[in-house]
Amino acid sequence: MNASLPSLDQMTDILDIKPIIQVSLLWFWILLFILLLGLGAWLYFFIRSRLNPREKPKPEPLLSPREIALRDLEELDRLGILERGQYRKYYFRLSEIVRLFLQDEIRLPAVDTTTEEIKPHLIGTSLLNLEEKNLTSRVLADMDLVKFARFVPSSHEVSDLRTKILHFIQTTHLPLKEEADVSS
Repeated sequence: MNASLPSLDQMTDILDIKPIIQVSLLWFWILLFILLLGLGAWLYFFIRSRLNPREKPKPEPLLSPREIALRDLEELDRLGILERGQYRKYYFRLSEIVRLFLQDEIRLPAVDTTTEEIKPHLIGTSLLNLEEKNLTSRVLADMDLVKFARFVPSSHEVSDLRTKILHFIQTTHLPLKEEADVSS
């Protein structure tokens, strides 16, 4: 078997070498410059943040349940709900403030319970005296009348209730741990 190679005239599918195309490296250098600029900026901010950390905002001082309740009462007064005649809304918020205070300060399950469910816990606690227990029970019942029975209180009744709640929050306190240990 003798294979012979075709002659140059017979080879029509082979083409000549194309000339070299001049490619501009300008885009390569621009892209490299942008990349290095971004890397430099990142490095600058990274080092700056490590050497000079930002001051974290100071956390608000923790407020006691009494301070929170007093602040919430002031905020409720500023809202002017009573002036617009929205007694139910006012009493709902007032009830929420009292219940949060009872739960956080006196440790009664008051937020997610009804007034009737709170009463046995109220009677059973030794942290409140009899007058405070009766006052709390009456206040919660009075608020329920406005909230659920659509009773419209007089301005004197609203003022009287607000004064009782304010006095209760200001004067009710848990015995200190040392006092509780001595009395046990």
